[in-house]
Amino acid sequence: MAFTLDGKATRGLKKFVGEVAVATGVVEKQTGWGGRIVAEVCEPRAPEFPPVSRDAIEISELEVTGGTGSPKDLTVKVNHGLVVKLVEKQGHTWAIEPQTAKRVSLREVGLHTGPNGSTREFFFTPRNPGVHEVDFFLGKVHNPMQVARTFKVIVNVKALEPIP
Repeated sequence: MAFTLDGKATRGLKKFVGEVAVATGVVEKQTGWGGRIVAEVCEPRAPEFPPVSRDAIEISELEVTGGTGSPKDLTVKVNHGLVVKLVEKQGHTWAIEPQTAKRVSLREVGLHTGPNGSTREFFFTPRNPGVHEVDFFLGKVHNPMQVARTFKVIVNVKALEPIP
């Protein structure tokens, strides 16, 4: 989700775009994946929960540099990992619908910056077998309703085979 922060409390927060923040104020949800917060108090916070250990699970990975292309199909085992990396352009951020995030068990979202730009990484650990469509939206940071690109991943979650 992406929210635009307004108000006096948001001065100096531009360097924390894409990071976790705690805000108190009036929330105006404009779409399923964003809106605006008129903040009375706002401060950046480090995540307080430990990340999911990736050592003991099999991880499928997909890195995407474009968008709006044909959907990508991936197969993942239940309770194993799926990493989708999407390249962002300046002033835009990738997001997904909150209900979709629940369905495919979104665990972490991280922003990695490098010499070639920034990449948003979504880490999922699907819990329910079946086929799930995950739509990603590249929206403007200050106007999330203005979608520049979309990308779809079709995730086929396979149940674990019983041990004989």
